[in-house]
Amino acid sequence: MKLKMLALVFVLTTASSAFAQFFPARANAVVLPLSVTVEIFNPYYEPISCRGQIIGQTYQGQVFAQPFFDGFIPAGQFRTAAIFTNQFAPFVFGRADIHCQFVRYYY
Repeated sequence: MKLKMLALVFVLTTASSAFAQFFPARANAVVLPLSVTVEIFNPYYEPISCRGQIIGQTYQGQVFAQPFFDGFIPAGQFRTAAIFTNQFAPFVFGRADIHCQFVRYYY
C-alpha cells in the first residue's frame, strides 16, 4: 500500500511540475495597417522569462514572423514587440504565440 501511495505521489508531482513550468503569456496584440504590436504583461509577484514569436499576415497573403525573447520581465511590468510592413501590403491579421516561465533563483 505504501509503495502504491509513493508511486502515486511521484506521478502526480512529476506531471504537475511539468505542466507548471511554462504557461501562455498575457499578451495583447494590436493590428494596424503598417504594424502588429504586441504587449506582454507580467501580472505576477515574481519575474518571468518569455519566448515565442509574433505573427502578422498581409492583405496579399504573406506571413511575417519575428521571434520574441525576453529573459527578464519584472513583476507588474510589460514589454512591447512589433513587426512592420510597408503601405502597399497592409496587415490584416496578427497574433502572438508566447510562453513564459517564472525566474526563480534557488540558493
